[in-house]
Amino acid sequence: MGKTKTESIPADVYIQFVRSLFDNAHMLLIGGACYWILGLMIYLRTHNPLFLAFSFALLSVSLIRYFGIRSFLRTGGGIADVEHAQRLERSYVLKGCLQGLGLGALCFVSIYVYPDPFAELAAMSLTLATLVTVVARNYGSPRMVRIFSVTFIGPAALALLLRMDAPSVVLGLMIIPMTFITITGADHVRNVLFSAVIGHKQARNLTRRFDRALNTMSHGLVMLGPDGRVAVANAEAAHLMSLKSADALLGRSIHGLLMRGVAGGMLAPKDCRYIEAQLTRALREGRDRKVLV
Repeated sequence: MGKTKTESIPADVYIQFVRSLFDNAHMLLIGGACYWILGLMIYLRTHNPLFLAFSFALLSVSLIRYFGIRSFLRTGGGIADVEHAQRLERSYVLKGCLQGLGLGALCFVSIYVYPDPFAELAAMSLTLATLVTVVARNYGSPRMVRIFSVTFIGPAALALLLRMDAPSVVLGLMIIPMTFITITGADHVRNVLFSAVIGHKQARNLTRRFDRALNTMSHGLVMLGPDGRVAVANAEAAHLMSLKSADALLGRSIHGLLMRGVAGGMLAPKDCRYIEAQLTRALREGRDRKVLV
């Protein structure tokens, strides 16, 4: 399946994808706390106030994103239409850009501007740990996945390349494919879920059409499963047997079904025995059998 786009997927599916962006808001709090702690640790190690500023900036962005999601959920978490979903996605992407740029800038500064072994390790560990969550939390927005992938990996790769020594250049080139891996992974998750949703809708529509056809028949219809019990019945069959709904027939054995017909005066006891024998033999032999009464 090709990549899903807003224009090529049903409105209700797109709305569900956007709605998924607002789940698991607590992960933003956990991430914000990690940003602040590691930023503070880098500051204590390097005594560079820029890293302290990064720690509070990233924490602030995480809190802004968290409370934005909480505000949406407090209103009921409903999305009225596609236009509403698009506005929510734009707001989500804008706030996400701030986080991506902030974390990418932290990596660039730690690796190239003010290099420090601990700062490099902490910044890259934090970035890669955050990148792991991108697919799970943001698959519903291809734009957000691409922006996160580029802003997380791009600055770090650029910083390594600018060092101009062979090991750093090789490492910088090697981490670039992670951008494409993340984007491809998110696309795959989105396409799998898209297929599942569409398949569910098609099955539901087929069931609805089958039910409509079944219950508008002028004759009573009962279908038995391999276990000899009623699997399908229509409203006319229930009416003929003096039952309120077809659901009351489901799960009945052949004998119980036929005895109900006898009790309702629809079948004679002799016919009941004949029909039961014919249907039981057909089920035992694995053959289809129709009996008109």
